[in-house]
Amino acid sequence: MTFSGPGTTRPNVARVYDCLLGGYESFPADREQAADLLRICPSLGMAALENRYFLARAVTWAVGQGLTQFVDLGAGAPLIKTRTGVIEDIHVTAQAADAAARVAYVDNDPIVVSHSSVFRAPAKGVAVADADLTHPAAVLAPPDVRAVINPAEPACLVFGLVLSLLPVLQAREVVAGYADLVAPGSYVVISYGLCDDEALWKQLS
Repeated sequence: MTFSGPGTTRPNVARVYDCLLGGYESFPADREQAADLLRICPSLGMAALENRYFLARAVTWAVGQGLTQFVDLGAGAPLIKTRTGVIEDIHVTAQAADAAARVAYVDNDPIVVSHSSVFRAPAKGVAVADADLTHPAAVLAPPDVRAVINPAEPACLVFGLVLSLLPVLQAREVVAGYADLVAPGSYVVISYGLCDDEALWKQLS
C-alpha cells in the first residue's frame, strides 16, 4: 500500500484508518485504498475497531490506577461520528472515568491537526500539538502541551498502531525516549499491527 502526506488526491494513512473505522474524514483516494485493503483482508475493518476498543479499555484502566493525564501520539483523525456509533476519542473515554483527566493529542498531519483543533481542542483539559512523535523532547516541550501535561506527574503515553509505521529499532528508541522523560509511575499503552500469515502481511505492507 502507498500512502502520502496531507493532499487529497492520494491516500493518507490517517484518513484510510478513519475510513476503516467507518468515519467520514476520507476522500475518494482514501476510500479506494481502504477498499483495496479490505479485498486483501476482509477482517481489517474489525481489527481497526478492536484496536479502538482496546485503547478505550486501556485508558479506562489507567484512570483506575490514578492517572489523569494522557498523551495520544499519532492521534489520527477526530472520531466525530462513525457509522459504528460506538467509538470515541481518548479524552471522551478518559473524562468519562475521571472528569479531571487531561489529554494532549499529537500528530504532524496538517489535516488531522486542523480538524483536531476544531473538534478536540475546545474540550476542557485538551491540547493539540502539531509535532513529529519521533522527537519526544520536542513533543512534550511546547507550552500548549505543558498546559495539560505536567512532566512531574505520571502520564499515560498512548501509541495506537502508530509504531507499526516505523522501523522496529526506531520504534523502540522512540518509546524509550518518552519513557526517559515522563515521571515514575507512568504507563505506556501500545497496540501494534501484526499478522501471522507472512504472505498476507506482505500484501498489506
